[in-house]
Amino acid sequence: MSHGAIEWIDIPAADPEATAAFYAAVFGWTIEKDARFADYPMFLDAGRKIGGGFWRTGKPTDAAGVMVYITVDDIDATLAAVRAQGGITVQGKTEIHALVGWFAVFRDPAGNGMGLFQRAKKV
Repeated sequence: MSHGAIEWIDIPAADPEATAAFYAAVFGWTIEKDARFADYPMFLDAGRKIGGGFWRTGKPTDAAGVMVYITVDDIDATLAAVRAQGGITVQGKTEIHALVGWFAVFRDPAGNGMGLFQRAKKV
């Protein structure tokens, strides 16, 4: 995907498996598991346009429900732009997996939480 495209959506769930089953039943999403990410069922073909997963929440979080991730070319530069425009960094650049890439989370001036995704360079 290109810079600025929505890349991924995380849907918080106390029981990711049950929540994944709900979305599979209601929307026909195919749920997949990846051995690299235990306890994280993913939907990779929701409308053939966007993927996501169900992350376990053990306690209430101040994150606002569904987390949308926007693809960027450079997370550090984008977080600098977020801060310059009045937003705040909630979680700095964090590696997902060496072959996947990084994510970060920010809050916009209106208080909305959004995620950033930077794909790892292909070797």
